Amino acid sequence: MWKKLFLAILGISSAVMAFFTYYSWSWLNSVGRPADAVSGYEYHSGLACTVIAVSGVVLIALANGVLWATQRAWAIWVTFTYVAFFLIVRYFWLGEIFFRFNSDNGLTNSNYSFGPVFGVILILICGVMAFANQFISVRLYQKMYQASSATSSEPEPMTNDGKVGGEE
Repeated sequence: MWKKLFLAILGISSAVMAFFTYYSWSWLNSVGRPADAVSGYEYHSGLACTVIAVSGVVLIALANGVLWATQRAWAIWVTFTYVAFFLIVRYFWLGEIFFRFNSDNGLTNSNYSFGPVFGVILILICGVMAFANQFISVRLYQKMYQASSATSSEPEPMTNDGKVGGEE
């Protein structure tokens, strides 16, 4: 159940992010006033940031469910890949198109965009968070189920004379 729910939410989130990415890009190709294009881009790009943040949190929660149900961490790393992919699209492709659009239309004085640097930092932070999440989840699972299995599932060994645990 966790796997199917995770994959369904991942598919929906990817489609929504693809829509907002395309729609943000289309604002930069509009033939209207540059100021209107910038405001349209910023609005839809802001919605995309909200969607990736919320969907990332929901997906990591579902990924933890998959991890606990199957003892496999693939869903955590798929979530990281999803977030990293759309961060790369936003900061390396779309952000650079937006920076060039602003430069070409005289809306900025800057010669350098810090978007890719910020994108790399965000991706590294997300990677560290994914690793820490996996580490903590696995340790909690081991601690929780190791203690319960040691107390209830193993009967005490019997000795040759039929006494439990070697009692005298």
